[in-house]
Amino acid sequence: MLFYFSITFFTLLSGCFFPNMKTNKIHKTLYLFIVFSVLIIFMGLRGKNVGVDTSISNDFYTRIAYESSFSIYMNIVNAAPVYSFYNKILSFISFNPICLNLANAIIINTCFAYFIYQHSENPLFSVYCYITMYFYLFSYNGTRQSLAGALCLLAFCLLKKGRPVLPLMIFLAALGVHMTCIIFFPMYILCSNRLKISTYQLILLIIGIGCIILRFSYKPFLSLVFRIMPSYQKYGQWLEDGRFQAQGRNVLVTIFYIVFVILYITILWKQRNSIVSKRKEEWQLILPAVFGLMLGLVFYRNALISGRVILYFTCFMIVVLPNFIEHFSRGKFLSYSIIGFCLLFLLYYQLHINYAGVMPYKFFW
Repeated sequence: MLFYFSITFFTLLSGCFFPNMKTNKIHKTLYLFIVFSVLIIFMGLRGKNVGVDTSISNDFYTRIAYESSFSIYMNIVNAAPVYSFYNKILSFISFNPICLNLANAIIINTCFAYFIYQHSENPLFSVYCYITMYFYLFSYNGTRQSLAGALCLLAFCLLKKGRPVLPLMIFLAALGVHMTCIIFFPMYILCSNRLKISTYQLILLIIGIGCIILRFSYKPFLSLVFRIMPSYQKYGQWLEDGRFQAQGRNVLVTIFYIVFVILYITILWKQRNSIVSKRKEEWQLILPAVFGLMLGLVFYRNALISGRVILYFTCFMIVVLPNFIEHFSRGKFLSYSIIGFCLLFLLYYQLHINYAGVMPYKFFW
């Protein structure tokens, strides 16, 4: 546990060398490069027992590496053609699965670093949130989903720059890595720059009402999803037999995040006469976060949804929280301290129960 806390405090102490990163792009770039280089090294060079599914993922990689038949190695990983082909390409470099772990770590962390660079008003605290909210450590275990989620974030960032073709290609690649990321696709439409701010507000209201309705009609919805993606029908069976029944302990964390999002929305409402382009970006970041939090609140006893699916959306909280605090004219340090301590406790709790099986940490050698 001390190892992960050391990484966390390293990201904070490193910020002391770049005091102007909020306003200076060079400082911001250097800080993110140094910090994420360290995060990449520890994620990429971890042992096969760090992360519950790391050993299985490495085994798939080895099987794909040694298999010569295209039809066979493309189906070793279920319903993930892009990921399978990506594994095969990497095997030309090395048959050692550490090559896969390192490549995944580079892609995941680079995408998150770019997301923070583009949208966070306090990169240091965003990196802190990335670790303490467990997105970084979840990637040790749910690497394929994290890889798909990271690509979705990259597509989101590029789409904001008005480049529709490249983001679409990246999203299709994400879909070929983990098909569950298809649930994120509507966000590209709902967060369009062409929409008015009043439309974003209406969408938020619809999301709230829609999630409540979904709570009582999600089974037909899931049946439709499983018909579209038959390879995931096993999850429907597991839901029926209670395999994904959760104790609902994460509901307090979800409520904790929702409180800050509500306060953020209140601030934006009061500042509705400020620069339109800036407010648009803030609403675009809030929308996915709210959708994920509402799903987590409604399905807090479903581990598949509240523990996995919502991560495509709740990862936006790593920029929403610091952007919210940056609106304060006074009391920023106190706010960062209080929220930071709460997030540190959240990290401690998840490490204490060894969520995702990341302890003890060992290098691959």
